[in-house]
Amino acid sequence: MIRRRGGESQIAALLAVFAACFKNYSELLSPGERGTFMVIVADKRQARTVLRYIRGLIQSVPMLEKMVEHETQERIDLRNRVSIEVHTASFRAVRGYTPHGPAI
Repeated sequence: MIRRRGGESQIAALLAVFAACFKNYSELLSPGERGTFMVIVADKRQARTVLRYIRGLIQSVPMLEKMVEHETQERIDLRNRVSIEVHTASFRAVRGYTPHGPAI
């Protein structure tokens, strides 16, 4: 059992950055398609925290920082045609997405 402040958000951020930045998904993506890594969290406060962790990890490594193409409040688009998004645990928030591969 993991208690409060056990580092789950930091681990989720680390896994999302690793999966999005260090694997080549070009063979799985159709022309013009963008892969999306979704981190699902409990509420908006936790979503902000996880996105800050993700941004911090990316900004702390110059090689990863160069991969950033565009950023919004909810998403980071990378030059390798992959985006990292953070959503709250709501069926409305993730409706319309087709997940591929294992969940993180």
